Amino acid sequence: MIASRTGLTDSLVRPVVKRLVDAGLLDPQPQDRLRGANYHEICRDDGLWAVLVSTCQLLHTAVPLP
Repeated sequence: MIASRTGLTDSLVRPVVKRLVDAGLLDPQPQDRLRGANYHEICRDDGLWAVLVSTCQLLHTAVPLP
């Protein structure tokens, strides 16, 4: 879903999601199928996720340096 909504390929999105899981920001959810989408849940409620989202938004809208 992230890849389709952002227009990025799965090969670009997957490593980022894996890093978020490894950092403890996302919690993988069990699947009932062998193949299909992996779903994750935000597992931190200490304000860190909001800071991460706002940082990403700032980076996305930042003007590149010449």
